[in-house]
Amino acid sequence: MRHRIQHILARPLAATLARAIVIGLMLVSLQQVRITAVDAADPGIRGAASELVAQLGHKEFAMRERAAVKLIALGADAAPALRLGVENPDREIRYRSAKLLELVSELDLQRRFDLFKNDTDPNQDYGLPGWDSYRGVVGDSPAARAIFVSMHEDESQLLGRIQDPPRALADALSSRCDQLRGQAMFGRVQVRLGTIATLLFLSTQNDVEISPLVQSVVYMACGSSTFEDAVDTGPGREVLATLTERWIARQPLQGITYALHLGLFNDLEGCVSRAREVMQSPVASGSDRIYACLCLAKFGNSTDFPMLDGLLQDVNICAQAQVDGEVVVTEMRDLALATLVRLAKQDPKEFGFDRLVLDRRLVFNLPSLGFRDEQSRVAALESWRAYQRSQADGSR
Repeated sequence: MRHRIQHILARPLAATLARAIVIGLMLVSLQQVRITAVDAADPGIRGAASELVAQLGHKEFAMRERAAVKLIALGADAAPALRLGVENPDREIRYRSAKLLELVSELDLQRRFDLFKNDTDPNQDYGLPGWDSYRGVVGDSPAARAIFVSMHEDESQLLGRIQDPPRALADALSSRCDQLRGQAMFGRVQVRLGTIATLLFLSTQNDVEISPLVQSVVYMACGSSTFEDAVDTGPGREVLATLTERWIARQPLQGITYALHLGLFNDLEGCVSRAREVMQSPVASGSDRIYACLCLAKFGNSTDFPMLDGLLQDVNICAQAQVDGEVVVTEMRDLALATLVRLAKQDPKEFGFDRLVLDRRLVFNLPSLGFRDEQSRVAALESWRAYQRSQADGSR
Protein backbone atom coordinates (compact mmCIF):
# COMPACT_ATOMS: atom_id res chain seq x y z
CA MET A 1 0.00 0.00 0.00
CA ARG A 2 2.68 2.49 1.01
CA HIS A 3 4.61 1.87 -2.19
CA ARG A 4 1.44 2.85 -4.10
CA ILE A 5 1.35 6.18 -2.27
CA GLN A 6 5.03 6.71 -2.95
CA HIS A 7 4.37 5.92 -6.59
CA ILE A 8 1.71 8.63 -6.75
CA LEU A 9 4.06 11.13 -5.18
CA ALA A 10 6.75 10.20 -7.68
CA ARG A 11 4.62 11.25 -10.63
CA PRO A 12 5.17 14.67 -12.21
CA LEU A 13 3.24 17.20 -10.14
CA ALA A 14 3.33 20.92 -9.86
CA ALA A 15 5.79 21.88 -7.15
CA THR A 16 3.06 23.50 -5.12
CA LEU A 17 0.86 20.41 -5.13
CA ALA A 18 3.75 18.10 -4.30
CA ARG A 19 4.65 20.26 -1.33
CA ALA A 20 1.05 20.31 -0.21
CA ILE A 21 0.80 16.56 -0.39
CA VAL A 22 3.95 16.06 1.68
CA ILE A 23 2.63 18.40 4.34
CA GLY A 24 -0.71 16.61 4.26
CA LEU A 25 0.95 13.24 4.67
CA MET A 26 2.73 14.51 7.74
CA LEU A 27 -0.56 15.64 9.17
CA VAL A 28 -2.23 12.32 8.41
CA SER A 29 0.60 10.28 9.90
CA LEU A 30 0.24 12.22 13.12
CA GLN A 31 -3.53 11.68 12.96
CA GLN A 32 -4.08 15.40 13.37
CA VAL A 33 -6.29 15.69 10.36
CA ARG A 34 -8.91 18.34 11.07
CA ILE A 35 -9.14 21.64 9.24
CA THR A 36 -11.48 23.04 11.88
CA ALA A 37 -13.03 21.91 15.11
CA VAL A 38 -16.06 20.76 13.12
CA ASP A 39 -16.59 16.98 13.37
CA ALA A 40 -16.30 15.08 10.10
CA ALA A 41 -19.94 14.03 10.38
CA ASP A 42 -21.08 17.68 10.34
CA PRO A 43 -23.24 18.36 7.25
CA GLY A 44 -21.18 21.47 6.65
CA ILE A 45 -18.09 19.43 5.85
CA ARG A 46 -19.16 18.86 2.27
CA GLY A 47 -19.62 22.56 1.72
CA ALA A 48 -16.20 23.25 3.22
CA ALA A 49 -14.66 20.68 0.86
CA SER A 50 -16.36 22.27 -2.14
CA GLU A 51 -14.96 25.67 -1.20
CA LEU A 52 -11.49 24.18 -0.87
CA VAL A 53 -11.75 22.55 -4.29
CA ALA A 54 -12.65 25.91 -5.76
CA GLN A 55 -9.54 27.36 -4.12
CA LEU A 56 -7.37 24.86 -6.01
CA GLY A 57 -7.73 27.24 -8.95
CA HIS A 58 -7.00 30.39 -6.93
CA LYS A 59 -4.58 32.82 -8.51
CA GLU A 60 -2.50 32.99 -5.34
CA PHE A 61 0.05 30.25 -4.78
CA ALA A 62 -0.41 30.21 -0.99
CA MET A 63 -4.17 29.72 -1.29
CA ARG A 64 -3.75 26.79 -3.67
CA GLU A 65 -1.21 25.21 -1.34
CA ARG A 66 -3.34 25.60 1.78
CA ALA A 67 -6.41 24.22 -0.02
CA ALA A 68 -4.51 21.09 -1.09
CA VAL A 69 -3.25 20.44 2.45
CA LYS A 70 -6.70 20.91 3.96
CA LEU A 71 -8.35 18.63 1.42
CA ILE A 72 -5.86 15.89 2.23
CA ALA A 73 -6.55 16.46 5.92
CA LEU A 74 -10.27 15.95 5.29
CA GLY A 75 -9.49 12.52 3.92
CA ALA A 76 -12.38 10.50 2.50
CA ASP A 77 -14.81 13.33 3.34
CA ALA A 78 -13.19 15.37 0.56
CA ALA A 79 -13.72 12.68 -2.07
CA PRO A 80 -17.22 13.76 -3.28
CA ALA A 81 -16.08 17.33 -3.79
CA LEU A 82 -12.87 16.20 -5.51
CA ARG A 83 -14.87 14.00 -7.88
CA LEU A 84 -16.86 17.06 -8.89
CA GLY A 85 -13.62 18.97 -9.19
CA VAL A 86 -12.36 16.47 -11.76
CA GLU A 87 -15.23 17.67 -14.00
CA ASN A 88 -14.63 21.38 -13.33
CA PRO A 89 -14.20 23.64 -16.40
CA ASP A 90 -11.02 25.08 -14.85
CA ARG A 91 -8.06 23.02 -16.06
CA GLU A 92 -6.00 23.65 -12.92
CA ILE A 93 -8.83 22.52 -10.65
CA ARG A 94 -9.38 19.40 -12.77
CA TYR A 95 -5.70 18.47 -12.65
CA ARG A 96 -5.25 19.05 -8.93
CA SER A 97 -8.57 17.40 -8.04
CA ALA A 98 -7.66 14.25 -9.94
CA LYS A 99 -4.27 13.93 -8.23
CA LEU A 100 -5.69 14.70 -4.79
CA LEU A 101 -8.61 12.31 -5.25
CA GLU A 102 -6.23 9.46 -6.02
CA LEU A 103 -4.08 10.25 -3.00
CA VAL A 104 -7.02 10.77 -0.63
CA SER A 105 -8.46 7.42 -1.70
CA GLU A 106 -5.13 5.70 -1.11
CA LEU A 107 -4.70 7.32 2.30
CA ASP A 108 -8.19 6.35 3.35
CA LEU A 109 -7.56 2.76 2.32
CA GLN A 110 -4.25 2.84 4.22
CA ARG A 111 -6.06 4.13 7.32
CA ARG A 112 -8.61 1.32 7.17
CA PHE A 113 -5.87 -1.15 6.43
CA ASP A 114 -3.93 -0.13 9.55
CA LEU A 115 -7.08 -0.48 11.66
CA PHE A 116 -7.67 -3.98 10.25
CA LYS A 117 -4.12 -5.08 11.05
CA ASN A 118 -4.55 -4.13 14.70
CA ASP A 119 -8.01 -5.66 15.17
CA THR A 120 -8.73 -9.32 15.95
CA ASP A 121 -12.51 -9.20 15.40
CA PRO A 122 -13.13 -11.53 12.39
CA ASN A 123 -16.37 -9.76 11.56
CA GLN A 124 -14.75 -6.35 11.25
CA ASP A 125 -13.31 -5.74 7.79
CA TYR A 126 -13.07 -1.91 7.86
CA GLY A 127 -14.38 -1.91 4.32
CA LEU A 128 -11.35 -3.76 2.92
CA PRO A 129 -12.43 -5.49 -0.29
CA GLY A 130 -12.44 -9.27 -0.33
CA TRP A 131 -12.30 -10.11 3.38
CA ASP A 132 -15.69 -11.84 3.64
CA SER A 133 -15.07 -13.97 0.56
CA TYR A 134 -11.48 -14.73 1.56
CA ARG A 135 -12.49 -15.66 5.10
CA GLY A 136 -15.09 -18.03 3.68
CA VAL A 137 -12.32 -19.86 1.81
CA VAL A 138 -9.45 -20.02 4.31
CA GLY A 139 -10.99 -19.05 7.65
CA ASP A 140 -10.04 -16.23 10.02
CA SER A 141 -6.99 -17.64 11.79
CA PRO A 142 -4.10 -15.30 12.61
CA ALA A 143 -2.19 -16.82 9.69
CA ALA A 144 -5.11 -16.22 7.33
CA ARG A 145 -5.33 -12.63 8.53
CA ALA A 146 -1.60 -12.12 8.05
CA ILE A 147 -1.75 -13.42 4.49
CA PHE A 148 -4.71 -11.12 3.76
CA VAL A 149 -2.71 -8.19 5.08
CA SER A 150 0.14 -9.04 2.71
CA MET A 151 -2.35 -9.32 -0.16
CA HIS A 152 -3.56 -5.78 0.47
CA GLU A 153 -0.03 -4.51 0.91
CA ASP A 154 0.87 -5.82 -2.53
CA GLU A 155 -2.38 -5.86 -4.52
CA SER A 156 -5.02 -3.64 -2.92
CA GLN A 157 -6.06 -2.19 -6.27
CA LEU A 158 -6.61 -5.62 -7.80
CA LEU A 159 -8.47 -6.85 -4.71
CA GLY A 160 -10.75 -3.85 -5.06
CA ARG A 161 -12.07 -5.43 -8.27
CA ILE A 162 -13.46 -8.52 -6.52
CA GLN A 163 -17.06 -7.31 -6.80
CA ASP A 164 -16.71 -6.66 -10.53
CA PRO A 165 -18.61 -8.86 -12.97
CA PRO A 166 -16.66 -12.07 -13.70
CA ARG A 167 -15.58 -10.89 -17.15
CA ALA A 168 -14.28 -7.58 -15.83
CA LEU A 169 -12.42 -9.33 -13.02
CA ALA A 170 -10.89 -11.76 -15.51
CA ASP A 171 -9.73 -8.82 -17.63
CA ALA A 172 -8.21 -7.12 -14.58
CA LEU A 173 -6.33 -10.31 -13.71
CA SER A 174 -5.04 -10.63 -17.27
CA SER A 175 -3.87 -7.03 -17.25
CA ARG A 176 -2.00 -7.46 -13.97
CA CYS A 177 -0.47 -10.75 -15.11
CA ASP A 178 0.70 -9.08 -18.31
CA GLN A 179 2.55 -6.53 -16.17
CA LEU A 180 4.09 -9.26 -14.02
CA ARG A 181 5.19 -11.22 -17.07
CA GLY A 182 6.85 -8.15 -18.53
CA GLN A 183 8.66 -7.44 -15.27
CA ALA A 184 9.80 -11.05 -15.01
CA MET A 185 11.16 -11.04 -18.55
CA PHE A 186 13.53 -8.23 -17.64
CA GLY A 187 14.28 -9.61 -14.20
CA ARG A 188 13.17 -6.41 -12.55
CA VAL A 189 11.04 -7.81 -9.75
CA GLN A 190 10.55 -10.84 -7.54
CA VAL A 191 6.84 -11.65 -7.29
CA ARG A 192 5.81 -11.02 -3.71
CA LEU A 193 3.86 -13.50 -1.62
CA GLY A 194 0.85 -11.18 -1.30
CA THR A 195 0.66 -10.95 -5.09
CA ILE A 196 0.79 -14.73 -5.48
CA ALA A 197 -1.93 -15.26 -2.87
CA THR A 198 -4.09 -12.61 -4.55
CA LEU A 199 -3.76 -14.25 -7.96
CA LEU A 200 -4.67 -17.65 -6.53
CA PHE A 201 -7.62 -16.20 -4.62
CA LEU A 202 -9.14 -14.05 -7.37
CA SER A 203 -8.58 -16.50 -10.21
CA THR A 204 -10.71 -19.09 -8.39
CA GLN A 205 -13.72 -16.85 -7.90
CA ASN A 206 -16.96 -18.22 -9.27
CA ASP A 207 -17.52 -17.84 -13.02
CA VAL A 208 -14.14 -16.19 -13.63
CA GLU A 209 -12.64 -17.61 -16.82
CA ILE A 210 -8.87 -17.71 -16.63
CA SER A 211 -6.81 -16.95 -19.71
CA PRO A 212 -3.69 -18.91 -20.67
CA LEU A 213 -1.70 -15.82 -19.72
CA VAL A 214 -3.02 -15.88 -16.15
CA GLN A 215 -2.37 -19.61 -15.95
CA SER A 216 1.23 -19.26 -17.05
CA VAL A 217 1.94 -16.37 -14.66
CA VAL A 218 0.36 -18.19 -11.71
CA TYR A 219 2.55 -21.23 -12.37
CA MET A 220 5.59 -19.00 -12.80
CA ALA A 221 4.87 -17.24 -9.51
CA CYS A 222 4.20 -20.51 -7.66
CA GLY A 223 7.55 -21.78 -8.89
CA SER A 224 9.40 -18.95 -7.16
CA SER A 225 11.49 -19.47 -4.06
CA THR A 226 9.26 -16.94 -2.28
CA PHE A 227 6.21 -19.18 -2.66
CA GLU A 228 8.01 -22.49 -2.21
CA ASP A 229 9.60 -21.40 1.07
CA ALA A 230 6.31 -20.03 2.40
CA VAL A 231 4.25 -23.09 1.52
CA ASP A 232 6.99 -25.44 2.67
CA THR A 233 7.68 -24.26 6.21
CA GLY A 234 6.12 -20.80 6.57
CA PRO A 235 3.49 -19.95 9.20
CA GLY A 236 0.95 -19.40 6.44
CA ARG A 237 1.40 -22.85 4.89
CA GLU A 238 -2.14 -24.03 5.63
CA VAL A 239 -3.66 -20.91 4.11
CA LEU A 240 -1.47 -21.04 1.01
CA ALA A 241 -2.13 -24.77 0.67
CA THR A 242 -5.89 -24.13 0.71
CA LEU A 243 -5.62 -21.41 -1.94
CA THR A 244 -3.35 -23.55 -4.13
CA GLU A 245 -5.49 -26.68 -3.82
CA ARG A 246 -8.49 -24.55 -4.78
CA TRP A 247 -6.55 -23.46 -7.88
CA ILE A 248 -5.67 -27.08 -8.72
CA ALA A 249 -9.32 -28.11 -8.30
CA ARG A 250 -10.44 -25.47 -10.81
CA GLN A 251 -7.99 -26.40 -13.58
CA PRO A 252 -9.35 -28.20 -16.65
CA LEU A 253 -8.52 -31.91 -16.77
CA GLN A 254 -6.89 -31.65 -20.17
CA GLY A 255 -3.31 -30.48 -19.71
CA ILE A 256 -3.41 -30.74 -15.92
CA THR A 257 0.26 -31.76 -15.68
CA TYR A 258 1.39 -28.38 -14.31
CA ALA A 259 -1.31 -28.40 -11.64
CA LEU A 260 -0.40 -31.92 -10.52
CA HIS A 261 3.28 -30.99 -10.45
CA LEU A 262 2.42 -27.97 -8.31
CA GLY A 263 0.59 -30.18 -5.83
CA LEU A 264 3.32 -32.80 -5.77
CA PHE A 265 6.18 -30.38 -5.41
CA ASN A 266 4.54 -28.53 -2.53
CA ASP A 267 3.18 -31.62 -0.76
CA LEU A 268 -0.49 -30.69 -1.28
CA GLU A 269 -2.63 -33.78 -0.78
CA GLY A 270 -5.61 -32.10 -2.41
CA CYS A 271 -4.11 -32.89 -5.82
CA VAL A 272 -4.83 -36.61 -5.43
CA SER A 273 -8.50 -36.29 -6.38
CA ARG A 274 -7.49 -34.72 -9.71
CA ALA A 275 -4.92 -37.50 -10.19
CA ARG A 276 -7.70 -40.07 -9.84
CA GLU A 277 -9.74 -38.20 -12.45
CA VAL A 278 -6.80 -38.43 -14.84
CA MET A 279 -6.37 -42.15 -14.23
CA GLN A 280 -10.03 -42.72 -15.12
CA SER A 281 -9.96 -40.51 -18.21
CA PRO A 282 -9.63 -42.25 -21.59
CA VAL A 283 -8.17 -39.13 -23.21
CA ALA A 284 -5.53 -38.11 -20.65
CA SER A 285 -2.11 -37.36 -22.10
CA GLY A 286 1.00 -39.37 -21.28
CA SER A 287 2.42 -36.50 -19.24
CA ASP A 288 -0.82 -36.17 -17.28
CA ARG A 289 -0.77 -39.90 -16.52
CA ILE A 290 2.83 -39.78 -15.33
CA TYR A 291 2.13 -37.00 -12.83
CA ALA A 292 -1.16 -38.58 -11.80
CA CYS A 293 0.70 -41.78 -11.01
CA LEU A 294 3.30 -39.85 -9.00
CA CYS A 295 0.49 -38.17 -7.06
CA LEU A 296 -0.95 -41.57 -6.21
CA ALA A 297 2.50 -42.77 -5.14
CA LYS A 298 2.67 -39.87 -2.72
CA PHE A 299 -0.91 -39.51 -1.52
CA GLY A 300 -2.78 -42.62 -2.67
CA ASN A 301 -3.83 -45.78 -0.84
CA SER A 302 -4.87 -49.36 -1.49
CA THR A 303 -8.16 -48.27 -3.08
CA ASP A 304 -6.06 -47.05 -6.03
CA PHE A 305 -4.65 -50.53 -6.76
CA PRO A 306 -7.19 -51.38 -9.50
CA MET A 307 -6.41 -48.21 -11.46
CA LEU A 308 -2.68 -48.75 -11.13
CA ASP A 309 -2.98 -52.41 -12.00
CA GLY A 310 -4.54 -51.34 -15.29
CA LEU A 311 -1.30 -49.57 -16.21
CA LEU A 312 0.91 -52.64 -15.85
CA GLN A 313 0.56 -53.25 -19.60
CA ASP A 314 1.29 -49.63 -20.61
CA VAL A 315 4.56 -49.54 -22.58
CA ASN A 316 4.64 -45.77 -23.15
CA ILE A 317 8.00 -44.26 -22.30
CA CYS A 318 8.30 -42.02 -19.22
CA ALA A 319 12.05 -41.40 -19.13
CA GLN A 320 15.40 -42.84 -20.08
CA ALA A 321 18.96 -42.86 -18.79
CA GLN A 322 22.45 -44.02 -19.75
CA VAL A 323 23.49 -46.93 -17.54
CA ASP A 324 26.90 -48.50 -18.14
CA GLY A 325 26.91 -47.17 -21.67
CA GLU A 326 23.44 -48.48 -22.49
CA VAL A 327 20.13 -46.65 -22.79
CA VAL A 328 17.71 -47.84 -20.10
CA VAL A 329 14.09 -46.86 -20.69
CA THR A 330 11.45 -46.30 -18.00
CA GLU A 331 8.01 -47.30 -19.21
CA MET A 332 4.66 -46.34 -17.73
CA ARG A 333 4.21 -49.86 -16.39
CA ASP A 334 7.48 -49.50 -14.48
CA LEU A 335 6.20 -46.38 -12.78
CA ALA A 336 2.85 -48.06 -12.04
CA LEU A 337 4.61 -51.06 -10.52
CA ALA A 338 6.87 -48.89 -8.36
CA THR A 339 3.78 -47.00 -7.16
CA LEU A 340 1.97 -50.22 -6.26
CA VAL A 341 5.02 -51.49 -4.37
CA ARG A 342 5.29 -48.22 -2.46
CA LEU A 343 1.61 -48.14 -1.51
CA ALA A 344 1.84 -51.77 -0.42
CA LYS A 345 4.79 -50.77 1.79
CA GLN A 346 7.05 -53.39 0.24
CA ASP A 347 10.78 -53.31 -0.41
CA PRO A 348 11.36 -52.05 -3.99
CA LYS A 349 14.48 -54.19 -4.35
CA GLU A 350 12.35 -57.31 -3.95
CA PHE A 351 10.61 -56.28 -7.17
CA GLY A 352 13.67 -55.55 -9.26
CA PHE A 353 14.12 -51.84 -8.53
CA ASP A 354 17.81 -52.04 -7.67
CA ARG A 355 18.62 -48.58 -9.06
CA LEU A 356 15.72 -46.75 -7.42
CA VAL A 357 16.41 -43.15 -6.35
CA LEU A 358 13.76 -41.43 -4.27
CA ASP A 359 12.88 -37.78 -4.70
CA ARG A 360 11.66 -35.75 -1.72
CA ARG A 361 9.32 -33.68 -3.84
CA LEU A 362 8.30 -35.95 -6.72
CA VAL A 363 8.59 -39.36 -4.97
CA PHE A 364 10.69 -41.10 -7.63
CA ASN A 365 13.54 -40.16 -9.91
CA LEU A 366 11.89 -41.49 -13.07
CA PRO A 367 15.05 -42.59 -14.94
CA SER A 368 15.99 -44.77 -11.95
CA LEU A 369 12.86 -46.93 -12.39
CA GLY A 370 13.76 -48.44 -15.75
CA PHE A 371 14.76 -52.10 -16.19
CA ARG A 372 17.89 -53.03 -18.10
CA ASP A 373 16.06 -55.61 -20.22
CA GLU A 374 12.61 -57.03 -20.84
CA GLN A 375 13.41 -60.22 -18.96
CA SER A 376 14.05 -58.24 -15.76
CA ARG A 377 10.83 -56.30 -16.24
CA VAL A 378 8.75 -59.45 -16.73
CA ALA A 379 10.34 -61.00 -13.63
CA ALA A 380 9.48 -57.91 -11.58
CA LEU A 381 5.87 -58.00 -12.74
CA GLU A 382 5.64 -61.69 -11.91
CA SER A 383 6.99 -60.96 -8.41
CA TRP A 384 4.16 -58.48 -7.96
CA ARG A 385 1.58 -60.98 -9.13
CA ALA A 386 2.97 -63.51 -6.69
CA TYR A 387 2.70 -60.95 -3.90
CA GLN A 388 -0.92 -60.26 -4.85
CA ARG A 389 -1.73 -63.97 -4.78
CA SER A 390 -0.13 -64.36 -1.36
CA GLN A 391 -2.17 -61.45 -0.04
CA ALA A 392 -5.36 -62.94 -1.44
CA ASP A 393 -4.58 -66.32 0.11
CA GLY A 394 -3.80 -64.74 3.47
CA SER A 395 -7.13 -62.90 3.56
CA ARG A 396 -9.16 -66.11 3.17
